[in-house]
Amino acid sequence: MPGLFGMLTLEPGAPLNRESHSALLDEMADRLQHVGLEKMQLWADWQSGVAVARIGPAELLHPSWPAEEGPSEPRSSDSDRGTPLFFLDGVLHPDSPTPQDLIREADPSDAEIARRLEGFWSGVCYRPGARERRLSVLVDRRSQRQLFWIVQDGILYFAPEVKALLAVPGIDRSPDPAALGVFFASGFLLADQTFFPAVRRLEGGTLLTVADHEPRVERYADYRFTVEGDGTPYPEICALLGERMREVVARNYTDPGRDLVFLSGGKDSRIILASAVGAAGDASKVRAVSWTSNDPQPGSDVFIAQQLASDLGVDLQVIRRTTDGYHSKSLRLTYVLDGLTDVGAFHGEELHLMSELEEQGARKVLRGDQCFTRGRSMLSPAYAILRMCIRSTSGLADGRSSWRSGAYEKICTAGDALLEALAAEYADIQEDNTGDEVYFRHRLQGYLNSAVYFKLLYFDHRNPLLDERMLRLIQRLSIAARREQKVLNEAGALEFPEVWGKYPFAERSNLEDFVDLLAKDTPVRRAVRAELDDRDSAAWDFLDREALIHRLESLRSSGGSAGWRSKLKKAVKNTVAKAVYDIPAIDVRLRGHYLRRETRDDEVLLRALTLKHVFDLFVTGDGSRAAYESKLARLEHPHD
Repeated sequence: MPGLFGMLTLEPGAPLNRESHSALLDEMADRLQHVGLEKMQLWADWQSGVAVARIGPAELLHPSWPAEEGPSEPRSSDSDRGTPLFFLDGVLHPDSPTPQDLIREADPSDAEIARRLEGFWSGVCYRPGARERRLSVLVDRRSQRQLFWIVQDGILYFAPEVKALLAVPGIDRSPDPAALGVFFASGFLLADQTFFPAVRRLEGGTLLTVADHEPRVERYADYRFTVEGDGTPYPEICALLGERMREVVARNYTDPGRDLVFLSGGKDSRIILASAVGAAGDASKVRAVSWTSNDPQPGSDVFIAQQLASDLGVDLQVIRRTTDGYHSKSLRLTYVLDGLTDVGAFHGEELHLMSELEEQGARKVLRGDQCFTRGRSMLSPAYAILRMCIRSTSGLADGRSSWRSGAYEKICTAGDALLEALAAEYADIQEDNTGDEVYFRHRLQGYLNSAVYFKLLYFDHRNPLLDERMLRLIQRLSIAARREQKVLNEAGALEFPEVWGKYPFAERSNLEDFVDLLAKDTPVRRAVRAELDDRDSAAWDFLDREALIHRLESLRSSGGSAGWRSKLKKAVKNTVAKAVYDIPAIDVRLRGHYLRRETRDDEVLLRALTLKHVFDLFVTGDGSRAAYESKLARLEHPHD
């Protein structure tokens, strides 16, 4: 995955070993090369104990890079300090100042530089000095260019993927029980979590600074709300929001011939599509892409996307997702994403699809996520966290059955403590604001961003509805305006009538029914069964292999999602939900009960599959390309 990586000795004056640490950087770079399009750039001052590198598709390494190697010259006005160097990965908007501009103007703090940059980026600021030096590792407000870090034997290491840090000698690869429990129940980890306690992810809006021998994380930007907003009259803020959405899409959609819009039947992507048409000035120049695993049915994402594209005159390409090669494709994407989400298991085909789009000439993609309150009023901070699908295995109705007894107690105790600490952070914050803040901080950064990361292997990826200008405007809104996306719906209807009122929003997706695929003889079922039949895995020290096999076989006998039990359960659930929808107090409590306790069969089995890959690749395996290729060879040639 593209990004910045490197190292810094914590003790000023302590050098890096040029031979061994250069070899380590090469190994880290090897683990970060996934598609063969990457180029590596390096700046190092070995004697001063610092090295910073950047890797990514050569065509997308836009920001300038300092000279390949060597210390910066001291300033004549301050013999103890050299000129600050700023290493940038990603993209800045044309109207954003550059770090170099800011440094030349006033030599601001690293936090102030981060606050003033606008775009999708990560950075490293190094301030050399004879007696004191300072290095900061920074990510943008959304952490869409992710960075992880660890301190080992007096050296800070950082990289955009966990596996690159696992190349550092001596790292403890024992899995974190809290991470295992949260992942199994939620399908992702919290914003700063990994499966290894010593390896942390840098949250959006934060920077990691090393000064005075110690690394510390500090926040430079908060995504916080007030109950009443900033007092702007509602009609005015509603009109402004519509204008702002069109503005930020135009800011990011600059080359209709090579920019793609990923289109579904929802709100976000139709806003982006309509704005792209306005920016292009000619709908026929706009290219959009949707994908499906089946023939689009009325009310589904792709069915509505086709109607929207046809009505506007947009060129829409519909790509068919298949489960052919599921085992190797899901393994590959899980390896790329370090197994931090279940995206590899549910969307393994998409990495292959990105490769096909890159071969067709696409260079930038625009995709929609937005940050407006989902649903009704939250009952409490704890419920708001649960509503964002963050939960512990201890609350699941059948969570115990998937784990070995000793492991179950460990992951539940650790996971419960983690989520109690998270709820305590929001104890004094209004519960609806808690929901929005937890969504942005953990759901977006811990889960939805994983759908961004692997696209960066091929493209300049933009999420315009998370542009800084949008985020600042959303923070001005009151709870009443944000709740149930009221202001988004009204601004959309006002600004984009051509796509808002004519077609409904999608009621169902066109993606795979994994419960059905697990019940039948399909590549998905065969992949899960093959991994469960592999007795030689440290995963079974935690997960109960026999119980998972029983669950998989029970799906076959019950008929999966097409079986009568599944259909009856779904019908009862939908009937009850409709009956209590107009009684909010009961509705939210019922939703809370379901969110806390229920897991689908495909969630259990595919998350277990992901955890099995994590253990094989990163716990007993060392995270190297050799570990990945060895596991791939075993699944492709099981009898060799």
